[in-house]
Amino acid sequence: MARLTRARGRGLRSSNLVGCDPKVSLIPPNGLEVRDRRAAGLIAPTTAHRKARELTARIVRLTEPIKTHRANERLAAHLYRNQDHLFTFLRHQGIDATNRRVEQMIRPAVVNRKMWGGNRTQAGADAQSILMSVWQTMARLRQIDPLRWLSDLLRSPISAPLLLLVPSG
Repeated sequence: MARLTRARGRGLRSSNLVGCDPKVSLIPPNGLEVRDRRAAGLIAPTTAHRKARELTARIVRLTEPIKTHRANERLAAHLYRNQDHLFTFLRHQGIDATNRRVEQMIRPAVVNRKMWGGNRTQAGADAQSILMSVWQTMARLRQIDPLRWLSDLLRSPISAPLLLLVPSG
């Protein structure tokens, strides 16, 4: 869903979909509309589930004809292979339609990697992965500012709050 939505955002139109049915570009907004209607209480979750099946069937029908443009055939193959997952957000409330939130969560790690020239070894990549996981957990789940916590720890290790609660005894 995210790939098709991004493609549509870059101007996916019938002129860009050489040999591909232009109706493919209309399906993501239909799915988002169903999601919004369910969230507003205008339709029941069972209706959203049924609409997900209908949209999936439309995707399958539109991807079946052979495409004249190689990129469109690749997109059609991707949609066909992932048809069961395209509208998961309609079948299960609380699941995002795109991976935007996750991409924003890993953005600091990507910026850090680019600024410092990347990880030169697998061990470095593993260490950064663990540190970024702890960093995100502190910030998002524990509501602790990781930069302030690290600064306090370096200035006065005794007064910095513990990250983990260690059972006594």
